[in-house]
Amino acid sequence: MPALLLFCLSTGLDWHRTEVPSRFPNGAVRIVKTFSDPLSPQKRSPLGDWSFDRLSVVALKDKDSESDRIRVFGSSGPDRLVTTGRAAAFFEVLFDLNYSAFRLDHSPQFGDGCIDVYLATGGDPGGQQLFSEDPQPLRPYVGSSRVNTVYIYDVGSLTDPLEACRELAHEYGHATLPPVRIPNAPEEWVNGDLGERIYLSWLADALKSGRIDSAVTFGADFRSVRAYVSGKVDKLVSPVVLRGPDAAALAKGGRPGFDAYLGLAAYAFRHLPLDVFRRSLVLNPDQTASGYAKALVEAVTEKRDVSVSDRGSKALWIPVGAAGQVAGGTVRARKGAWCLVAVKGKVRILNPAP
Repeated sequence: MPALLLFCLSTGLDWHRTEVPSRFPNGAVRIVKTFSDPLSPQKRSPLGDWSFDRLSVVALKDKDSESDRIRVFGSSGPDRLVTTGRAAAFFEVLFDLNYSAFRLDHSPQFGDGCIDVYLATGGDPGGQQLFSEDPQPLRPYVGSSRVNTVYIYDVGSLTDPLEACRELAHEYGHATLPPVRIPNAPEEWVNGDLGERIYLSWLADALKSGRIDSAVTFGADFRSVRAYVSGKVDKLVSPVVLRGPDAAALAKGGRPGFDAYLGLAAYAFRHLPLDVFRRSLVLNPDQTASGYAKALVEAVTEKRDVSVSDRGSKALWIPVGAAGQVAGGTVRARKGAWCLVAVKGKVRILNPAP
């Protein structure tokens, strides 16, 4: 049993436990635990030295054992849109996508694979993800420990449901997705920007299909989340579909490289199988935008048969590599490892045997 749960039970805290089945085939069961009594002693944050007396936990169930993956700390006070319980419910959905669909778990090098989220009442509005040392570890008999932390500052000012989804998804992307660095971009490390675009794209689809309801998204409905996707994702993916990746922009960096990378990665999430998207994230050795473009082609060529979702396009550019063949469409043009395909049926990339 996790040390934190043992601590809370030993102090007699009242708590509510809910098991949540995965939304994906063969996915893992998660457990959301919310403690209704205040923590005593309170938890101090490594940054800012704020104290928190409220706690909700997202845990992973494995047979008869449980392991914490996300702990959300908050403070007593007036009702806010983003509470520990609502934030935990939101992060549970993102963790399910990461773990069950992408096969990405939290790094065990920090907090034994658990991310600590602090809903701070102080600070300037916004969020931050940090790797740091925690002087008040939750594991007994251990000194300071390396932790993966997320801070949501001035949480009371976060009153818009869509902005709450975007802010939390952004910081979770920083905390969990493989990093990519783009110099002189709006944000140098862009895994947070990718996270909000990937996660909100999936949330929009899940809201539309009924796999989740708006209670999970702080009240943001399908229309509002889809409006974000239209403005922040579709506009970046469309150039990749129409013209292929922009190699010059990826190499240049700055805002052009930022948009080109996000568009290419979001394209991979939208048009290629989830296992190919996941491999493209982890095969990038130099953590650059150009390196990601190479990693995406490598991820495609690893599989003998790769299905491509045309998403209603009559023609689209697809990554085929040097030896890949196209089924379900006619090749109209080639550019490096990519080709323009006129869709005739179910588009597939067929690679030779290793």
